[in-house]
Amino acid sequence: MVKMTQVIELKPYQRISDLRLNQNYLGNVLSESLVALNTSVIGKLTKPTKLEKDSKVAVKVTKVSLPYNVELEMISDPFNVVEEGSAQRFLIESEILEKLKPLMIKAAELIKKSISQSRPIILRHHADCDGYICAIAIETAIKSLLARKHRDSIWHYYKRNPTKTPYYDYADAIRDLTTSLGDIKNQKPPLLILIDNGSTQEDLLALKKVVQFGFITIVIDHHQPTIENKKPIIEEYTHVFINPFLIGGDNSLTAGMLGVELSRLINQTSDIDHLPAIAGVCDKSQGREFDQYLKLANKKGYTVEFIKQLGQCIDFEAFHIAHMDSGLIEEILFTGIEQQKEYVNLLDQELEKRKKDIIKSAEKYVKIKEMKGFKVFEVAIKEILTIGRYPPPGKSIGILFEHFKQKSEKPIIVMGRGRDYITIRSNIDGFDLNKMTQELNKKLPHTQLCGGGHNLAGTIRFVAAAKQEVLDSITKYLSENHEPA
Repeated sequence: MVKMTQVIELKPYQRISDLRLNQNYLGNVLSESLVALNTSVIGKLTKPTKLEKDSKVAVKVTKVSLPYNVELEMISDPFNVVEEGSAQRFLIESEILEKLKPLMIKAAELIKKSISQSRPIILRHHADCDGYICAIAIETAIKSLLARKHRDSIWHYYKRNPTKTPYYDYADAIRDLTTSLGDIKNQKPPLLILIDNGSTQEDLLALKKVVQFGFITIVIDHHQPTIENKKPIIEEYTHVFINPFLIGGDNSLTAGMLGVELSRLINQTSDIDHLPAIAGVCDKSQGREFDQYLKLANKKGYTVEFIKQLGQCIDFEAFHIAHMDSGLIEEILFTGIEQQKEYVNLLDQELEKRKKDIIKSAEKYVKIKEMKGFKVFEVAIKEILTIGRYPPPGKSIGILFEHFKQKSEKPIIVMGRGRDYITIRSNIDGFDLNKMTQELNKKLPHTQLCGGGHNLAGTIRFVAAAKQEVLDSITKYLSENHEPA
């Protein structure tokens, strides 16, 4: 079989700063010593060629000296032109990632094009460990490219904004619009990248709003999307939508995993191969992809137990950072494992104490329903928490779920009820929170019920007057659909 070298055709808008050392490119011969990679990037051959002018050749970039000098080496093997990123391997073997690859390449290309055009970029991400890891991995690649082009004025072209809501809230959309009005007037509406949310009905109004003002949008998510007429409800309002559910996957390939792989497609980001396992452990991922990422982290000294501690500390910091512009979590993720251990030692004892306090209160006030095939644990979650103190309700329900699960011989469902919401965690076989939400919404349209999340974990919301009606309907639904015959 003839060896074929894969080469990339540089896009017309790309510049010398976009070149990668040792990467193969398609070139156009200008003279014995000069080859053009596009109309603005011309390199000098280390060994002159006698090929005819305008011949198409394969060349390797051996040296880049900004602002103008590029050295190239001719490649004599036959070649074929591939889309940038398509030849790059993922960190792991994954059929789902391979199916997502065209979309991920498209997203990487859109990000690089925005940087080249000096279009501002906004990363809006869920403020938990998984969301932060996805955002910071992509940010690392974006900043390295922005630094080549804009040096000390990166801040003018890039912002990262965490959000506590698990969806793109309309208030966040208004904030993003308000800070971008100057760019919109100058015909450069931002590229908005939504991370670890953006796939559901709850995101739709905010997405419509920013698209109305010309925003370009990318959504990177692993929650089950809202589907209407056999297509995602947000499809019309996104330029690239990356979600494993769209190609037969599920939520086990988390946002952090997707973000790390996308980062490498954008700019061959290094020293981030420990991050997917941290995202996976914190988001309760399981499966073949997670196992492979965990092996990569193990090689760097990370154990599952340590990752759990580190992830808990990252969530703690994220809770207190809230909407602040902070590089603290980035510092924690890249500081090195020995310093991370010191950081964990500082907080671990305090966080364990808070866990025990929540469990003690919950055991005192929990309502337990014994069903034939499972148990229901119902907690008035805000009534056993101190307002404004970590952990928040969602995280607390996760803690209680792990606790009650260990004490129960049956599968369980834990429901943390608030004034107008119920946060749910379950391990009941076949339980699907999103399906239940859809069914209840059909039966109880007057409750304005909405929400969802993962199949076994998420939150549903409704008008406060309907709380008991919704609780009773959940119990009835569970009895009808999950009790043994």
